[in-house]
Amino acid sequence: MRDRKIGQEIIFRAAMFEQLIFSVPDSAEAIREATRNLLAWEGIDDDEETKGRLDEAQKRLLARSLNRAESDMKEAVWRAYRHVFLLGPDNKLRPVDLGQITSSMAKSNVDLILNELIRTDEITSSVGPNKLVKYWPSVSPEWSTKSVRDAFYASPLLPRLLNPDTIKRTIADGVTQGTLGYATKDSHGKLKLERFKQSLAESEVEISDDMFILKAEDAQKLLEPPRLAQIVVQPEQVTLKPGEQASFSLTARDQYGHTFATPEVSWTAKGGTVTEDGVFTSGERVGRYTVHATTGGLEAIAEVCIAKDGPLPPPHVHVIRWSGEIPAQKWMNFYTKVLSRFAASKGLTLRVSFEVPTEGEQGQGKADEARSGLKELGLNDEVRLE
Repeated sequence: MRDRKIGQEIIFRAAMFEQLIFSVPDSAEAIREATRNLLAWEGIDDDEETKGRLDEAQKRLLARSLNRAESDMKEAVWRAYRHVFLLGPDNKLRPVDLGQITSSMAKSNVDLILNELIRTDEITSSVGPNKLVKYWPSVSPEWSTKSVRDAFYASPLLPRLLNPDTIKRTIADGVTQGTLGYATKDSHGKLKLERFKQSLAESEVEISDDMFILKAEDAQKLLEPPRLAQIVVQPEQVTLKPGEQASFSLTARDQYGHTFATPEVSWTAKGGTVTEDGVFTSGERVGRYTVHATTGGLEAIAEVCIAKDGPLPPPHVHVIRWSGEIPAQKWMNFYTKVLSRFAASKGLTLRVSFEVPTEGEQGQGKADEARSGLKELGLNDEVRLE
């Protein structure tokens, strides 16, 4: 009965996760032997005629033997159920050996198993917003809050939640910190941003198919729609002989670094002529000249080298350098407004350092998350926790 009760309790508790956790006995022999011994002592204790012939010392000995048999039976069950199996990140059963266990280690076998799985982050009472971003589904920029919660039940890549409402706190923290956006959809299916980088209480988070979370960059786009922010002439440099032609084109990008519909372009040139379609015809004079494209108040320049018998001497090379502190909230804007202009340039070198304070026991977990992210990017994952 005790054996069956343990199994039922484990399955009942595991049902919270929609991913079964199996507790498997090492061997039933010790339990059977302890059970036979306990039943034997219980049989004597239930036999009133036999007990009536015992003196007081023998009765005390019987009581002690019965208590010891009950304790031995309990410990046999605890020692036997040392093996746990659950679905691992590789979608295969993963064994967990609890080692040499006794009843003094927890209130029940279930509590002991839960404590061990909590220690190894298989089960958790809280999840950080960055965990959602890390395992974001690739099919859509938005993620319904109901699908977010269900993902913790269905995916072995995510930790199991002790309480499904924990995800409300995760979403609320992510929206308040600016890691996530909180949105709904109008009657036409268009996303409408409700909160982003604003305080959102856990009680305000709705778990449904009609409420959505967004990554920070996608929430920012709803907050500030894409606009023309950068234009680049391609190719950036050509070498021609007098009278030869080269065709230039313009690429436009928005403030987020994404391709933007190219507006009407005005072309001008030195050292030759250029058509309204960007076709340049070089003049007779050798030298270094430029082709200019302007649109939307922005200008982009390409260089034309006109030479007769051979290449001109290389131009003097300048090096652009900058260093300074960037607020975390402006990192994406820093890339799109500054670095994206040089992303295609040869020799661009970036060196990044960051430091962030963490309180209490969260430090190790945050450091591990940073290492994991760096590994995914193929970067040096030497993160120090000081």
